[in-house]
Amino acid sequence: MKTFKLVIAGGGSTYTPGIVKSLLVQKDRFKLNELVLYDNNAERQEAVGVIVRHVVEMFDPELKLTLTTDPEVAMTDADFIFAQMRVGLYAMREQDEKIPLKYGVVGQETCGPGGLAYGLRTIYPMVELIDYCEKYAKPTYWIVNYSNPAAIVAKATFRLRPKARILNICDMPVAIERNMAEILECDRHDLEVDYFGLNHFGWFTKVRLNGEDVTEKLKSYVAEHGYMPQNAKSDVLHSDPSWLHTYANAKNICSAFHDYLPNTYMQYYLLGDEIVKSSDPNHTRANEVMEGREKRIFDAVADYRAGKDVDLTKFFGGGRCHEPCLRPAQALSGHGGEQRRCGEPALRRHGGGPRLHHRPWPGTRACGRDSHLLQGSDRAAGGCGEADRGCRCGALLREGTDGLYPVQDRAQPAGRQEDLGRYDRCQQGLLAGAALISTSSAADT
Repeated sequence: MKTFKLVIAGGGSTYTPGIVKSLLVQKDRFKLNELVLYDNNAERQEAVGVIVRHVVEMFDPELKLTLTTDPEVAMTDADFIFAQMRVGLYAMREQDEKIPLKYGVVGQETCGPGGLAYGLRTIYPMVELIDYCEKYAKPTYWIVNYSNPAAIVAKATFRLRPKARILNICDMPVAIERNMAEILECDRHDLEVDYFGLNHFGWFTKVRLNGEDVTEKLKSYVAEHGYMPQNAKSDVLHSDPSWLHTYANAKNICSAFHDYLPNTYMQYYLLGDEIVKSSDPNHTRANEVMEGREKRIFDAVADYRAGKDVDLTKFFGGGRCHEPCLRPAQALSGHGGEQRRCGEPALRRHGGGPRLHHRPWPGTRACGRDSHLLQGSDRAAGGCGEADRGCRCGALLREGTDGLYPVQDRAQPAGRQEDLGRYDRCQQGLLAGAALISTSSAADT
């Protein structure tokens, strides 16, 4: 069997042990000859490396494991590079979330002012990683990137390094599929879904279980319960309050938008006011992670180094959320993977870059044109410029982000103006964005 050298860029992430376990339990289908953890934070990576070494000893003791901060050592002759950067660490994520909330707009790492600031921090480190791969890795290398904000990074890398061998992916649709499977009491791999959109921000148009259409059944359930399975102890559920709220909040989206099943991240656009109102500006998702998973792992490693009896295997989990990066790597290696269907709108190569092809929204007509994906936003958006706005290909961008993500034509069909009365938060968005960019520039990232 052919073997591969794989690099995890961002090896100091507390998700790394779960990724490594996911890789090694698949060694009969995707065999590694070397695994490299690469990070610019040696202290953090060494701490996570304590757990990773135990994963390797348990699942593939013959595997060569390298921890390095040297890009040449890491990338030389690499076949695959999994990128999971968090530029500025969780301290900057905390600012991404809290500064927008201070100005009354959504504080989130993938959209709005926080998403823009995070994207600006991440673009050039990602480009630098591509350049290292071009210089040192095998000519056939593939980068599988799941660093947020995914669409900003994807668009930027395409513009700046259009020939790079990089796949930008997101695990959230698959995570929702797992919840669907739990609700339907079936195996996720028995589901076939049609999904359109851009990474986090999309919709499921059809869900089939062993060929049977169960879309309406799921829509009825989600409209009442959200994506919360009946079993409150289900292992697909996060225990953190913000995630429990996110899964439950899907019922509000599904009740208002009856045609499709939403990705949970649509709440940040469609329920922006509610999100801001329910958010604690002094304690956000970043605090949950720093006080939860991060603290547990680094405290356990400190205890282990101090000679205490610590069960490190309880930190091997979390790998299922990285299945979407393993499957493309397996497929590219010729050792499996899975076929995915995609509904409209669908990304296509079109001339100088990706474009979006539109089907009409229910009750509206199609303009028959393509609409560019706007640079710098984690969403499919734009406007065809059609005077008759019976075509709604322009995305309905809600609370707090319009000032940062201008659409080409903001005119809406008659009768929609009152409904979109909260649409304009340009001043607040710009203030929050300016504050974040200033903070990012001053930070040591």
